[in-house]
Amino acid sequence: MTTAFVVRGSSRYHADAACQALDSARLNTGGTVLQITANSSTHTPCLVCVEVDRTEWTLTPANLAELWELIGPSKPHYAAMNGRTEVDGLTIWAHNGMPRTVARFGDTITRHTDGTWTVQAATEVRS
Repeated sequence: MTTAFVVRGSSRYHADAACQALDSARLNTGGTVLQITANSSTHTPCLVCVEVDRTEWTLTPANLAELWELIGPSKPHYAAMNGRTEVDGLTIWAHNGMPRTVARFGDTITRHTDGTWTVQAATEVRS
């Protein structure tokens, strides 16, 4: 077990108290940052400051904010759903010669060693 930081009520732990994703989570929830002993049975690691060597993620509502922090040229993607406009994924802006692309919940986002990001649609993964 290791010392970590969490926002009260969050299931994510952060190894770095200066993690941008931790600060964003605190601001979005109005929560207080607590120092805890990380326990993998109650908390999952932050994608930004703990799982730094990881290169592939499946986009979910739970990890959207952290991937937004991790992927510099990005923003939430909105679509009309159930008669309302709701977030349905992440727009990754054009970068390093790559075109703008949208990752929807369930899609796989990959970080490449040359600094580019690609998206594999969930429908392609299932095929």
